[in-house]
Amino acid sequence: MSSTNAPVLKPPIWSLQTPSIRWLLSGALLSLAMLQLRPSPPPPDTSPLSQLPPELLLRITTYLPPTSAASFALCTKRLHALLCIPYLRCKNGHAPFSKAEFLRLLERDLPDYIVCYYCEKLHSIKRAGRHVKFTKRCDSKVNEAMRTYIHPRFSYVVFQMLMKRHRQDPSRDLSSLLNLLSYNEWSWIGPDETKTTARIVDGSLLLRQQHTLLVHPNNDMCFTHDNIMICPHIAQLRCKINCSASGAERYSMCYTGDRVDIDRTPTSVECECCSQRGKTDEGSWSGLIRCRDCATEFRIDTLGVGKAGKAFVVTRWKDLGEGRDGEDPVWRGHVERRGGGGVGRRAGGRTICKRFEGEGWRGGLESLVSSREMKRLVRYRYGFCEV
Repeated sequence: MSSTNAPVLKPPIWSLQTPSIRWLLSGALLSLAMLQLRPSPPPPDTSPLSQLPPELLLRITTYLPPTSAASFALCTKRLHALLCIPYLRCKNGHAPFSKAEFLRLLERDLPDYIVCYYCEKLHSIKRAGRHVKFTKRCDSKVNEAMRTYIHPRFSYVVFQMLMKRHRQDPSRDLSSLLNLLSYNEWSWIGPDETKTTARIVDGSLLLRQQHTLLVHPNNDMCFTHDNIMICPHIAQLRCKINCSASGAERYSMCYTGDRVDIDRTPTSVECECCSQRGKTDEGSWSGLIRCRDCATEFRIDTLGVGKAGKAFVVTRWKDLGEGRDGEDPVWRGHVERRGGGGVGRRAGGRTICKRFEGEGWRGGLESLVSSREMKRLVRYRYGFCEV
């Protein structure tokens, strides 16, 4: 066989890197062998766009909205070199466009990021926990309203992240994000216990918040200060003591009627879940009450505790919407005093209570607070008092 037709054998690169082989080759031969085995440079941009003349590409961008032209500049290196100055760097090279609108175009191809409505930046969903910290919040514009009308740890940024993950895959386990939007608290001042649970139903985020208050003649000094916020329109539930009455009848709750316009008073609605009163020893309840201006419903359950004590359980349900945009009227109805026109009441006319609790829930105090929790509350509040 001639030398010209002899095959060229290339040793594998791992063999050239072993000390037993490297010392057998001279410096020149080793350099030549490593040069042949060096990875070839990446091929040039071969996309069809790269074959078009620059004049035609510039002409195409004149027919695009500025935000689309800016995102078009990120398709290839050649397009970026041609369009980055007029559309990404120079503010005078194009018609003005919204930064948030531009980022929303990019967000479609970024499954692990959301565009924050309030700070107009991209946030990683993998770092959702940092956005519930008070010092790291970028939704400070509505932070006070969320703390007042929803709960102190609620974050609109995490709300956006949760709903984007849900839209990507409704069957995905979202417990970690749902837990960030939940809230539990025990307190000596105000309601004895507050529990908030989040759940996605019909593509919307629903919240159930339960406030439990226990009052007794030996410990009713702060009862009249235990106000519970419902929403911007109904405002607060106030606790009252009727000194002329005796026993558990001394204690009651009422609306802040002097702060609510007559056309914004809550209305009682029918709900299959709340139609069952249960046993007579389960106490009484107010019925399901709905705000006329936002997607909020609540009910008040009462139960006698001991000889003269009384337990109040205020359960509030909210439909916060789909979390797509801060301008969503369903969301704005929860953080603004002006009415939202009763938005959020959809899903076949079912109440928020029924959508959250499901078909098998039948109401009653025992279904809201278990007997074990009630005993724990009694010991917590009256550990040193005779009940």
